[in-house]
Amino acid sequence: MRFFSRFFVATALCGWAWAAQAQNMGSSPYSQLGIGDLVNPAFAPHQAMGSAGVAYTNGFFINNLNPALWARNRSVILELGVAAQYKRMSDERTSQRILGGNLNYLALGLPVARYWTTGLVLAPLSSVNYDISGTGAIAGSGNQASYRFIGRGGLSSLNWNNGFSMLKNRLYLGVQTSYIFGATTNEFISKVDTLAYNAAYQQRLTASGFTFKPGFAYRLPIRYNKKDSLKLMYFSVAGTYDIAGNVNEFRDVILENRGTNPEAPDALTPPPDTLIFDQRGTLRLPTGYRVGLNLEKPFHWAVSADFYQKNWSQYRSFIGGDTLRNAFGVAVGGEWTPDINSVNSYLKRMTFRVGFNYSQMPVTHQGRQLADRSLSFGVSLPITPQDRSGVSYINTTFLVGRRGEGTLLQENYFRIIFGFSINAFDWFRRYRID
Repeated sequence: MRFFSRFFVATALCGWAWAAQAQNMGSSPYSQLGIGDLVNPAFAPHQAMGSAGVAYTNGFFINNLNPALWARNRSVILELGVAAQYKRMSDERTSQRILGGNLNYLALGLPVARYWTTGLVLAPLSSVNYDISGTGAIAGSGNQASYRFIGRGGLSSLNWNNGFSMLKNRLYLGVQTSYIFGATTNEFISKVDTLAYNAAYQQRLTASGFTFKPGFAYRLPIRYNKKDSLKLMYFSVAGTYDIAGNVNEFRDVILENRGTNPEAPDALTPPPDTLIFDQRGTLRLPTGYRVGLNLEKPFHWAVSADFYQKNWSQYRSFIGGDTLRNAFGVAVGGEWTPDINSVNSYLKRMTFRVGFNYSQMPVTHQGRQLADRSLSFGVSLPITPQDRSGVSYINTTFLVGRRGEGTLLQENYFRIIFGFSINAFDWFRRYRID
């Protein structure tokens, strides 16, 4: 019953999180490229470690970076997370401050058998949110025109993960099957100073389809003590591969006269003119891989390092592709729990994390590829005692970063990720009556 009460509370929090998603993570002109700004797939504990952890094997938290390591979760586990971000955008002329937030993830893991764990993850995949305004002269006339480029929406993914343990819990194999769905709306609004109405060109793209990501991990004990499992040490190597996927994409194009209101037509304006309706094409998502190492003393400390690459030059949309570049990234981080079994000190049962992440953006400026750099730290706070029924945590992550550059556009951001983890050890336990 304790698990169900926690599940009810978590589900109520999730409803609030979905409402927060509508606010997005704030405007960014970079989100008009490709499928938009990519949302970090790592959950709060991993984001606190710089998003390192494809080989991280702690069974108290879901490893969403590697489907193979879901097999390490031997209890029913529910995780959800929300994120908020404060950002300052600036170039050589001006600056702007933006505040936003969204749902980060919702996940449920279920151990089916001793060697098999399955589960679902619902999370945003990308975000499109920009609003760019300007003015310019109309060639061949003395008139001026004002214009706005507006983008909204993004893609989400529903992931089905399956992880399997083999060779006495040394080798782990898994696969993530993702259903990609979502829609983006891009508008171009213009107004000539001698005319009283606003003309709007709106394009809506809807995508849906499946992608796949296999993964593996090998966990080798390097110090063994039969009498005390907490003295064990393990070295792990792991990797995942994003298989290129073609998903369906549908396009609608509308042209309309919005009168004096640039946001929406009023009752006196003529009906919109549909130029294209339900045109079908293909969106190609690129290949990528992630490899990593992890050294840990279970439930005491761990150190992880990852390298990852995404081949964005393979990206294609049937309406025409952006010129994107392949991008790589590195992530390093670690965690430390003073004494997970401490009775007298709550502080010793807390887990402290820190990390660093450097990644390239698939965008170049003056021949140089732009970068995203961030430092992160966080704490996992146990909110229930570790007993036969389970253990729950509040996971907090604080992240400071910068991407782009001031000569084009620089974004300095501060992000908070708030996660909630519920483990139920006794959901499938058979009770006996003597």
